[in-house]
Formats: sequence, C-alpha cells, structure tokens
Amino acid sequence: MAATRLASDEALFASAAARLDRLRAEGVTTVEIKSGYGLSLEHERRCLQAARRLGRERGVDVRTTCLAAHALPPEFDGRADDYIDAVCGWLPQLHAESLVDAVDAYCERIAFSREQTARVFEQARRLGLPVKLHAEQFQRLRGRGVGGELSCAVV
Repeated sequence: MAATRLASDEALFASAAARLDRLRAEGVTTVEIKSGYGLSLEHERRCLQAARRLGRERGVDVRTTCLAAHALPPEFDGRADDYIDAVCGWLPQLHAESLVDAVDAYCERIAFSREQTARVFEQARRLGLPVKLHAEQFQRLRGRGVGGELSCAVV
C-alpha cells in the first residue's frame, strides 16, 4: 500500500505496462486489473485510471475491478466499519467516472466480516455492478453466502 501511494502516475502505469506487454506477447487480449493497493479514494482512482489508460494505449481489453475492500489502511485502524462506509461512498464516484466494471471484497477474519462485505456488495448492486468475492482462504466464514449469488468463484 505504501509503495502504491508513493508511486507517481507514470510509475504505476509503467510497472503495469511491463507486465501487460509480457502477457500480450503470449497472445492475451483481455485482462482483469484490480485495485486494492491504494486503499483511499485518491489512490484507488489513480490505479483504476492507470488500468483504463493501459487498455487504450496497449490495445487490450482491460476490465477493472475495484477491490478497495481488500485490507484496512492504517488511518482506519480499529475502525473497519468506518472504512467500509468510505468505500461505499467511493463506489458511486468511481462508477460515474467509468473506472469500475466490477467490485470485489475480501471476506476473511484478517480482512472484512460477512456483514461488511455485504454492505459493499449492496452498494455495488445498486450501481448495477457485478460482485466478486475473495473468501475462505484462511478461515471458513461462510463468505460464499454473502449477498446471494456471486459472479465468480471463491479463491
């Protein structure tokens, strides 16, 4: 997170472009790029903007997923519900800027609860965005049942 926040827009783009160019050389024509390493509106926006730019400049179909509910940033230490409120407030803005194709959340004891994840998914669905889920990597929280039917497999 710290490195993402400190990186310039050009550095974010160049780092991702190098990886994307390797994928293109192997014949990849579509990629999903997730945010989730900035953990603030400003930094999530910058990552998603870099992803959109990659698609335009590299001729690849880039699908963006907002994974702001990935971890709790230090400025929200001990205030996970407040952070989820913030994420739910960012989603309409990022969606209005055409930066988000889907929303993902990390439902795990070391991340966010089922209830917090459900709040993010409810906001995403209000915006007409599909949801994805990271869950049960370390503990069985029954995260797969969050928000009803999901659009991707549990990882």
